[in-house]
Amino acid sequence: MERFKAVNLLCFKHLMKFLFYIFILTHAFKSIAEFQEMKCKSTGLFNQFFADIHLKEPCKELEHLREVIKDINKFTHSKSSLTLFLEKEDYTASVSASGLMILSNRQKGFKEVRDLKKTKIIWAHEYGHVIFNSFLSQNFKPFKEFEAYMLKHDEISIKNLTPHADNFKAVKSYWTANTERVRDIQKAFSETFADLIAVLYAEDISAMKKAMKVKGMGPTQLANLRYYDFDPEINNTIYKGLDEHFVLSPVKAYIGKHFLKFPMNYSQKQELANKVLNIFIKEIKMIWEHNTSLDFQKINLYLTKEIRSNL
Repeated sequence: MERFKAVNLLCFKHLMKFLFYIFILTHAFKSIAEFQEMKCKSTGLFNQFFADIHLKEPCKELEHLREVIKDINKFTHSKSSLTLFLEKEDYTASVSASGLMILSNRQKGFKEVRDLKKTKIIWAHEYGHVIFNSFLSQNFKPFKEFEAYMLKHDEISIKNLTPHADNFKAVKSYWTANTERVRDIQKAFSETFADLIAVLYAEDISAMKKAMKVKGMGPTQLANLRYYDFDPEINNTIYKGLDEHFVLSPVKAYIGKHFLKFPMNYSQKQELANKVLNIFIKEIKMIWEHNTSLDFQKINLYLTKEIRSNL
């Protein structure tokens, strides 16, 4: 009898464990975004537009995004074509060198109530990456290799409607040491330029810091927000880590102090964006050609000197 009870208890425990795993898997699958291609009245720069099926008004969301891009294009004149995935619950934002753009209908970060103003600033930042990638592709030949890899990688993601998928195994023959080095060299420059585009769009030197501040951040995350800022009174300490979003923070502070005087007209914004972009590409080329390490203390000093001489 005791043995029978023990066997029953063991079976019950296994059953409960099984049901627990089923519960977890069910909720996990529910949280994965499902996409469908959308046909809106005007998709603008987007070759294809895929939206999370749980979004109530995807075409309205697209219109909000188009407003941001339209305003930025008044001072950048970008004509890059894109493929857009718009999500509801993932809270992510990214742009690939292939032109695959993944955005959330909320700002990047922790879950909180929708703030469209902050969301638009994040979208502006991501579109800044698009502008940077396009210019880099035209003016820095080694970037073409990285771009080709990302095109092959993202073709699979678009075909399977899985924008976050890691397709490396399927396209690893396109990945080389040069591809990796190009990716690593350009990251910090791309992030800093994208921040500049967001700030010019918002006409607020603290726009990125405000957009990235969300509920639930820890002390270190809150302290690091200052490195998004172009205000030299806020961004007033040297970042000592390796995060590509922050390593060029002295350059941001210098630009903010000397060149971001809002309001600015479109011509002034265009001149500043173009000159910073050209200075960044020049430095990327030098790092590549001389095969130098990424010493951001030296890079910050060089960029500040170049900006002072050319602006």
